[in-house]
Amino acid sequence: MGNQLVRSERLAWAVFGGGLVLTAVSAALSLAAKSLSLTPVMLGNCLFTAVALLTAVRYRLARREEAEALNLRIYREEHPGSELFEDSDEALKMASRAFKTYEKGAMPVLAICAGAGVLAAGILVWRNWSGMPTLPVLVNPGRYGILTGVLFVVTFLAGSFCVGASRDEGGRWLRPPGAWLFFTGTLWLLATIALFIAASSLTWPRIDRQLGIAALIALLALAAELMIGVIIEFYRPRRVNEEERPIIESRLLALLTEPGGIARNVAAALDYQFGFKISERAFYGFIQRSLLPLGLLLCGALWLSTCFAVVDTEENGIREWFGNVTNKEPLPPGLYAKLPWPFGKIYTFPVQRVQTLAVGYAETDDNEASGGSESAPDDMGDLTGRVIIWDKAHTKEEVNFVVASRPDQTYADTFASAVQERIPVSTYFLSVSMPLFFKVNNLFDYAYRHADPNQALMELAHEELTRYCAQVDFYDLLTKKRHEAGRVISQRVQERADALRLGVEIVFFGLHGVHPPVKVGGAFNEVVSASEEMHTIILRAETDAVSAVARAEGDAATILSEAASYTYDRRQVANAEADRFAQQLTAYHASPALFPLHSFLDVLETETADRRKYIVTVKGGRETIVLNLEEKARTDLLDINLERED
Repeated sequence: MGNQLVRSERLAWAVFGGGLVLTAVSAALSLAAKSLSLTPVMLGNCLFTAVALLTAVRYRLARREEAEALNLRIYREEHPGSELFEDSDEALKMASRAFKTYEKGAMPVLAICAGAGVLAAGILVWRNWSGMPTLPVLVNPGRYGILTGVLFVVTFLAGSFCVGASRDEGGRWLRPPGAWLFFTGTLWLLATIALFIAASSLTWPRIDRQLGIAALIALLALAAELMIGVIIEFYRPRRVNEEERPIIESRLLALLTEPGGIARNVAAALDYQFGFKISERAFYGFIQRSLLPLGLLLCGALWLSTCFAVVDTEENGIREWFGNVTNKEPLPPGLYAKLPWPFGKIYTFPVQRVQTLAVGYAETDDNEASGGSESAPDDMGDLTGRVIIWDKAHTKEEVNFVVASRPDQTYADTFASAVQERIPVSTYFLSVSMPLFFKVNNLFDYAYRHADPNQALMELAHEELTRYCAQVDFYDLLTKKRHEAGRVISQRVQERADALRLGVEIVFFGLHGVHPPVKVGGAFNEVVSASEEMHTIILRAETDAVSAVARAEGDAATILSEAASYTYDRRQVANAEADRFAQQLTAYHASPALFPLHSFLDVLETETADRRKYIVTVKGGRETIVLNLEEKARTDLLDINLERED
């Protein structure tokens, strides 16, 4: 027994060392290849390494316990009459106590910690994958796929060796690491499949993340099962003299790794769980005998269910028998019978539904548009397409087209006169986004004339868009020829699609977004801003000119009106004065003595109306009249009557 424990312990330590190497290799490959499917492989290797370490430590302590028991037995045989340490045998069995403490206390706690650690890491990885705006681009998937395939073979061979070694006496605890080796080998196989599919020409861009998610779900389930199994072990009923089952062994993996077949493994698991031989009962025997026929019956029913196919609304179907099309006429929506798989098939296509192809740009997923990334570049804008800014990207990827531009005539004349050479053609880059909407009008041509009709249609549209951009002026396409461009390109694409018998009808093909490349969008914004400012200044100058001219014309009209009025006034006044002098002369001739007096009194009345007048009527008298002609500062009460008399 001692040699077998030593051999099992060495094998357990070797498996632990291999687990460390596999963990390091899987981590390095995950970083180098940028493959998501290699992340569950790394986590699975971590858990496998922890199981191997627990197994190796358990073998080390078991070997020490056995050596300690052997030494005590030899001592008792050599000293049969010594009773000095008989009462303290249990106190002296340090290795035995360490083994029991580890097996009953430390190992369950460490197993739960390992399972919880992998479970937490898997959840974090899941959340990280859910928040990814874009999928990483795989690096050299074919080369790394060969390496992962080699590791898959190595892990399966090592797992088979460990499971085989577990059948020997004392090697029972090698079965859990062997089972986990089989599981990590399966993870290596999934990663190999993902890398080889990515390296091939198959258009399956999400296969790496899909297989990675499947592997991660299986790993999380096994980690949770490991934790639950440790807890159940404390409450499980036990039979007398039953074989001890390793506490770190996965019941799910044991169904495929224990010898004797799956049915006997299930029976052993039930016996182990219920504590008595349930596999020896008649009911279990009946189920075991009926399981294979029932399974075959279910498989047959499932196979016969493939004789029916449903063509949904907005779809048409094409029936095939043994790889040959039975009728070129499409099948309308409904339920149809066919030969069972794989002899007969009905392929369905969305004929009535309008399909969309993104020409000149890459479509953005809803998750990428709404979530975003914390490390997004500075030129990343609104990916929903609701806001289009020239210096911010509004799609995940844009294609730049070469657009012609007419050179400035002044520059052309100067250049031609200075250098006797041809004037170089002026070109620009322009980002053009054109969604192509189409329907299938000939299902047979669409399904069988081309391997990928959607890709062929997209290449046609891209080619026609490139040809049109090379023939149109940059500023014309940017401003006034957008509607014409969509109409012309749509007509050309439809003609070529009909010539190639793609079986599609172009519903709409128009310019969705036309703008300079994002990298030079800021410079074009400045040019547009300067142009708008120039037009603003010109319009303001024209406004000032119109206002000044109108003001000047108004002032001129005012001056002319005033001059005319003054001229008319002077003429009329002069005529009136001439008439007055003539009348005065007539009046003077009529009464020479009265006219001067009347004129004097009239002047006195009109010109001195607001002056105080004094009339002296005494002539030749002795009285001396003194007149105070000074203006008084204020009027006294005694002067009121005098003013009334005046």
